[in-house]
Amino acid sequence: MLTEVAMKKPLFKNSRGFTLVEVLASITILAIVMLTVGAILANNAGVTKKADDSLSALQIATGILRAYQKKTLMKCSRWRTPHNRLIFNRF
Repeated sequence: MLTEVAMKKPLFKNSRGFTLVEVLASITILAIVMLTVGAILANNAGVTKKADDSLSALQIATGILRAYQKKTLMKCSRWRTPHNRLIFNRF
């Protein structure tokens, strides 16, 4: 019996629906929000690409530097002091 009363009672006093102005306003607001989010995502993609390129260049440079240091260390490790100690024994 309670469910019949609850079903007959309307949820809103004015159950005619939304007006055209309200629908257009909500669509406009939704479009503005979606354009803003799209612009932020597009900008973020560009920044991510630049960071990825910089990281790749840094990794390549680090690899080249380490190879050069290793080559130089191998050449220098053959040098010995008069007391028969390696010059670069701390590595």
